[in-house]
Amino acid sequence: MASTYKELNDFTTDRQIYDFTEEVNKLDAKINPLTVLTNQVAKRGSIDGVQHIWYQEELDNRWDTLAEAWQSTVAEATASTVTMSVHHGAYFHKWDVVKVPSNDWVGIVRTACTVTTTGNITLAAIQTVTSAGETADVSNGENILILGPAIEEGSAGVDAYQGTVTKKFNYTSTLQRAFGVNREVMVNAIHGGDELVRLQNKKGREMARDIELHLWHNARMTPATGIIEANSYQRYNGGIFYFLTGSGDGLATNTNIGGALTESAFQSWLFDAFKYTDTLYLFCGEYGLQAVDNWSRGKLRMLPSDKSYGLNITEYPLAGRMAYIVDATRVLEQGAASAGADYDGYIVALDLADIKFFWYTGEEMKLHTAVQPEKEGLNRREDIYQAQFTLEVGNAKRHGVCYGISGVG
Repeated sequence: MASTYKELNDFTTDRQIYDFTEEVNKLDAKINPLTVLTNQVAKRGSIDGVQHIWYQEELDNRWDTLAEAWQSTVAEATASTVTMSVHHGAYFHKWDVVKVPSNDWVGIVRTACTVTTTGNITLAAIQTVTSAGETADVSNGENILILGPAIEEGSAGVDAYQGTVTKKFNYTSTLQRAFGVNREVMVNAIHGGDELVRLQNKKGREMARDIELHLWHNARMTPATGIIEANSYQRYNGGIFYFLTGSGDGLATNTNIGGALTESAFQSWLFDAFKYTDTLYLFCGEYGLQAVDNWSRGKLRMLPSDKSYGLNITEYPLAGRMAYIVDATRVLEQGAASAGADYDGYIVALDLADIKFFWYTGEEMKLHTAVQPEKEGLNRREDIYQAQFTLEVGNAKRHGVCYGISGVG
């Protein structure tokens, strides 16, 4: 970076704009690991609007629970008016075969309600596990498994059902860092070196960390009224925690350790997080990093440099899946309070194939030089870093958060 900055340190230079989009990944990868990994060519993109929209689609729900206690008798095996109260009636469709695992009762749906809240579905029993004259009792809250539709020969078949697609969105954030030097400082070098080069380097690193912290911790909001329309000119992007644990979605696999982290507790959370994917990047705070290193000493394998983009990434051995350990201690760190109270007790598992970084077109990481008013041009030089970007977090269920770690178990 020094040679690049040196070209920009002429105090009398005209106003210029320099693209630092690629350089932001090379300043110090430990301060912005998420930016580095999501800014690879295959992962990042550009957008032309201040609001980025994507759509989330999921497979049909296969599990529901009873909304009240229920009885099944052998005499109902040929009936068509058996009713069962469930919490999500819209999960069920005509001809769906369903099973109550607690007693192996199996039935087929004749009619299903269309509401998503508590309602009754009508079934016919096709199997019971009781003897003649006995009943099979099922408690309120028991699970019900939906196997899928099996039609009756000669019937009209299954009604068309398209499922649902959920709209998700995020705003862009515009970040800026300004700095300047007096002519006397530049000419006399009273600080023992090229002051403009020092500031360009330092502020560039701070800007890289600003972007990273916004990607992790910011909340999506538009708190001001704009000139053109409401909420049009002051926007903030939602970050990882907003979509994983906050009001953005909050459906990630979240586990509160509440103490020292054992390997069994870690693997239990990790296998749940792996439910929808086979590859996860584990961004570890201090205690998570210590724990993994303590359990796996001699087993961890360092990822080759051409695949780690300047980061120290290691593979955690796990059958049939790939977990990459990322040192995120400069991002998930402790504040002034007690250990584990902030983010040093966190491990965040991200499926990076489901996360995308977007620069606003033309507003990538740029250094604008000599932006001071002309009348001050002979006495002071001011530069500004500016960038506008946003983040897409496809589906919170593909990620996980482990927190409350205060030591190694």
